[in-house]
Parts: sequence; C-alpha cells; structure tokens
Amino acid sequence: MKQTIKRCISLFLLCLLVCSMMVSAFGTETKGSAYFSAHSVSATPIGNDKIAFEFDIIATHTMTELGATSISVYRENSNGTQTLMRTYNQSNTSGLYTTNSNNKYGRVDYTGVVGNEYFAVISMYCQNDSGRESKTRTTYVVTCVA
Repeated sequence: MKQTIKRCISLFLLCLLVCSMMVSAFGTETKGSAYFSAHSVSATPIGNDKIAFEFDIIATHTMTELGATSISVYRENSNGTQTLMRTYNQSNTSGLYTTNSNNKYGRVDYTGVVGNEYFAVISMYCQNDSGRESKTRTTYVVTCVA
C-alpha cells in the first residue's frame, strides 16, 4: 500500500514538472501586465539564405501605439561570442508598429550566410494615455539554410 502511494506521488510530481517545462518552452508570457495580455517572438529559417524574425503582441485593450522599437540580429560565433549583424528599427524599417489597436504582428526577413547561426533580440512596447510598458525578448538560435 505504501509503495502504491509513493508511486502515485512520484508520478504526480513528474507530471507537474513536465507540464511546467512545456509552458516555459512555448515562449509566450502572459503574467501580470496592465498593457501586455500576451506576446511572443520567434526565429524561423525560411530558405534562400533568409531567416524570418517575428513578434506578436496582444494588448490588454486598445493602445494608442504598440509594436517593436528594435529587432537586433546577432550571429552566434563558433567560439561562443555573438556579433551584432543588423538592427531594424522604426526609422529604417516599416511595419514595426501600429496605432489604435490591441494587437500587432511583425516580421523582418534577414539574409544570412548558409550554415551560420543567428538569433534576434526584440524590444516591444505598448503605450496609451496612462503610460507605456516595454518588454525585451530573445529568440532561439537558428541555422541559416539554402
């Protein structure tokens, strides 16, 4: 009887651990914000030497402005260091923000070198008459493909 109880408790704790890891791997955060309801970032190799870096924001309500202030693309070097390759921002890239909306999706396609690994640091924000909140997130590292 004691053996069965121990096994049930162990199984329950294992399931709890697995579920908590699945939530953290998803890449979306929804905790305690007056501005962000949810947000996510991603990096996807799309072929032809290109990688799509994307962000998606859902605000808690209509914002006067929301989007990304910058998307900084880095190359992951073989020695463990990173090199900034390019920064997309609102002055050099269209489509990074919108006005009077509660959601914004954005994407930039970066042309890399096949075989190199890249990631992006994406800074997002939501703003209304009450204030502004910013969040910065980093994508996974992906390999550029032909």
